[in-house]
Amino acid sequence: MLIVVLGMMSGMAFGMFFTTHLLLLLTFNSSFCKVRETVSGLPIYVIALVSILSLFLWSIVGTLLALINYVFYKNLSNNEIEYFIYILVTSTVFFLLSYFFARKLIFHVLLELFVFGLVYGLLIPNLIIRLDFS
Repeated sequence: MLIVVLGMMSGMAFGMFFTTHLLLLLTFNSSFCKVRETVSGLPIYVIALVSILSLFLWSIVGTLLALINYVFYKNLSNNEIEYFIYILVTSTVFFLLSYFFARKLIFHVLLELFVFGLVYGLLIPNLIIRLDFS
């Protein structure tokens, strides 16, 4: 049960970062003018609902990755290196997708993937190891 709470907390931490920076990017970046006009035409409750659902979905992702890390940690044939490889492959897939869709913002995407790696690649494994020792 604590693994689920740990994953939800980590997912919510990344979700708050991702949702906040996405809303700020839509507000202040001039290259998203058409997207901004489309989003501003939506009712405010739709924008709020999508933001809340985004936070909820990142919590689910955090929970799933915490459970995957726990399985890697408890299985003696696997170790943390395989979990890091899993996070690296996931980050590479996200990077390739974003490279095709957002070439102008490639540095921004790299920083976002760095934060993704910090939260899901370092924070979750260290918290699970710490949880196991307590």
